Amino acid sequence: DEDGKNVTLTMVLIPPGEFMMGSSEDELAALLKQNEGDDTSDNNKRIRRGRLESEGPQHRVRITRPFYLGQCEVTQRQWQAVKGDNPAAFEDNPMHPVEQVSWNDIQEFITKLNDESQSQPIRFALPTEAQWEYACRAGTTGLWHSVEGEKELHKYCWFHTNGGGKTHPVGQLRANGFGLYDMHGNVYEWCEDWFQPDYYGRSPLEDPSGPSGLHRVIRGGYYRSGPATCRSAFRSSYAPTYRWQHIGFRLAASIDVAEPTAGSSDAAPQTPDEKAFAYVRAMGGRAYGKDDPRRLTNVQLLHRRDVTDEGLEVFRHCKDVQWLNLEWTSATDHALAHFANCKKLETLQIGPTTTDAALAYLEQVPNLKYLSLG
Repeated sequence: DEDGKNVTLTMVLIPPGEFMMGSSEDELAALLKQNEGDDTSDNNKRIRRGRLESEGPQHRVRITRPFYLGQCEVTQRQWQAVKGDNPAAFEDNPMHPVEQVSWNDIQEFITKLNDESQSQPIRFALPTEAQWEYACRAGTTGLWHSVEGEKELHKYCWFHTNGGGKTHPVGQLRANGFGLYDMHGNVYEWCEDWFQPDYYGRSPLEDPSGPSGLHRVIRGGYYRSGPATCRSAFRSSYAPTYRWQHIGFRLAASIDVAEPTAGSSDAAPQTPDEKAFAYVRAMGGRAYGKDDPRRLTNVQLLHRRDVTDEGLEVFRHCKDVQWLNLEWTSATDHALAHFANCKKLETLQIGPTTTDAALAYLEQVPNLKYLSLG
């Protein structure tokens, strides 16, 4: 309906598991050889060498927690129900995927969606690149999730062979093993992560969340792509402000995993980590513990404007935080003083930190590997 009351979003629960992320040495060698062939006019078969090399080394990734992923790409109808406009170039059918939306535009969409869903125990986000590829493969190990290979790709994917130079209504072709549609083709899909071509050589085993960078990852190929750029492992990137009619997105959602305290589920949080979990939930962010849901390790407060230096004092006694994202919040570098006990911190993303207080804090973090000063 025009008022958006009957617009629904179907999500698929993706179980935790392990997979080999990226392309193997043999796959990369074959693709590089194809690039060096005599037929230089066929751009549908060619990929820039640097893009191919960024798919290696192939490495094991463990997704430790279940998550939800949109059964289909977000449609124009769904976008309009939340945002009230339709930026898409292909407007002939509201069930086509929305496109011409930047990564930044999508953050506004997600923020509004989360604000309107505060009574629900789940929070929306873009999928990480690892979540996206894990869900795309759905247990397969080939170049595409279609077990028949390239000869049957048209049954699963809108690309240059059958795409007709435009988007198509979502969910019309065959789904993959997880029941997800259009993971190959139709439109590229933004992921949460920043892009670095050498990241796979240093990516952690469990729940990688990406490096710092200037461009955001896109995955999946689009309606004019050749088979090679629709592969499960293919990765590319654009600036987060970039909009074009071949890039859309698919929503992910995390389950609120904070454990209640012993006894009544209404009991007030007692431990520092439980208090921090409660604060993150109240701010509409995401937080979890990798090995023990009662021990806070990952904190995502991106775009939460209500986050302040004073509010972050709740983290003062949390010792196990390894990954912290405070980009585009109201927090300043002075808030870093509250994380002085987080000696295990490996990844920090925050606004520009230039004061002596910020530099003094960073000197106290021996395990810091990735720093993004947005």
